[in-house]
Amino acid sequence: MSREYVTIIGSGPAGLTAALYCARMGLSPLVIEGPLPGGQLMTTFLVENWPGEQSILGPSLIFKMREQAQHFGTRFASGLVNNINTKQCPFRITLADGKEILSESIIIASGARPRRLECPGEEAYWGKGVSSCAVCDGAFFKDKTVMVVGGGNSALEQILFVSKFAKKLILIHRSTELSATEKYLIDGIKQLSNLQLIFSAELVEIVGNQTQATGATIHHTKTNTKETLPVDGIFIAIGSRPNTNFIPEEVNKSAHGQIITTSGSKTNIPGIFGAGDVTTQAYRQAVTASAQGCQAALDVQKYLKKTGILLN
Repeated sequence: MSREYVTIIGSGPAGLTAALYCARMGLSPLVIEGPLPGGQLMTTFLVENWPGEQSILGPSLIFKMREQAQHFGTRFASGLVNNINTKQCPFRITLADGKEILSESIIIASGARPRRLECPGEEAYWGKGVSSCAVCDGAFFKDKTVMVVGGGNSALEQILFVSKFAKKLILIHRSTELSATEKYLIDGIKQLSNLQLIFSAELVEIVGNQTQATGATIHHTKTNTKETLPVDGIFIAIGSRPNTNFIPEEVNKSAHGQIITTSGSKTNIPGIFGAGDVTTQAYRQAVTASAQGCQAALDVQKYLKKTGILLN
């Protein structure tokens, strides 16, 4: 059983930035990578709002961040955290395979996962034409009809990526206008001649032939009517949910399940810190997650010194 100064749960921008700063402080951090190392940036096609990078692939950015953190002494371990015992010091982290880690402090940067509609047919056809990742699955729909659900930046990113392959594109959004804020994304979809925009509509059922999704039933809220559109693929892009299932009830969370942080990255449990999309931070951007990872690392160092665990 290893004993760590700091263990970082999650390897997205928040976790990797925290790891970089902790490593440069000489804390030799251990990063536990979950089932999707790198977080949601691994499924992001282009990142064009990262300082110093005019345009970079999401996976490439994560690789560079990981490589830098590792260069300064960060260690990585694959695993899924099942539980954190907050009632002992050091904290005891238990992984799904039974391995246990003792840690003087913990930075939770486990990120978020794509939110689902939970409509009839979604679960049955997930992976059979229904997905939340166009970067992962878009190429399967060459010369096909593809629907994207959502109106934010993520939805537009998905549309633009799958437009490289699909013959026809449909974007449906429950509001009367797009909620996306990135100008290059909005300008990008305006150039798509094969895109049909449907506002004030909700996807209420996914239909198929048992082996593959073949259609989407949508509800037009203004007219209170329904219609079923033939589609070959459906991408859900309606936000995310925090990955906090493993976090004990002693750690305060919001009604949406996000870790509540105050005075920087501090949780209500001394020695446990939060960073990135798993927390109640106001903004959901890679750069803000990274900044909070830095903040968490600084808070960890201050905590370890204050408690006498770190003497110099």
